[in-house]
Amino acid sequence: AALEYHSSENFLEEDDIRYLMQAENCGGFILTEVNKPIAYTIYSQSKMVLRILNLVVHQDYRRRGIASLLMDRLETRKRWNIMTSHVKESNLDMHLFLKSQEFTAIKVLDNYFEDGQNAYCFSRVKNYEE
Repeated sequence: AALEYHSSENFLEEDDIRYLMQAENCGGFILTEVNKPIAYTIYSQSKMVLRILNLVVHQDYRRRGIASLLMDRLETRKRWNIMTSHVKESNLDMHLFLKSQEFTAIKVLDNYFEDGQNAYCFSRVKNYEE
């Protein structure tokens, strides 16, 4: 939860993270450096759709390939045909990151988040030649 607090403008509380991690078909990965959490992701999976619910990298570790490592773990450890994520309109860093990972913005959902922000829906179809 401390990593989330220091890395995001609208952070999840510890109870929110626990709730997501205990939900059916949810999982996550955490990366640490000498027992210090530096990044994590939470995902859900139903059938062949993997949805990234949250991906956070500590601000001191950004632009070092950490988020790409988390994506690699998601791609190789879970079966999926489509990977999706809903991203706040104001989160330009995540928009650019997903674009670099070959995601495409497919639609906008008005007032999707509790704070009234719109969500950009990103999607990536698996390339079976990978």
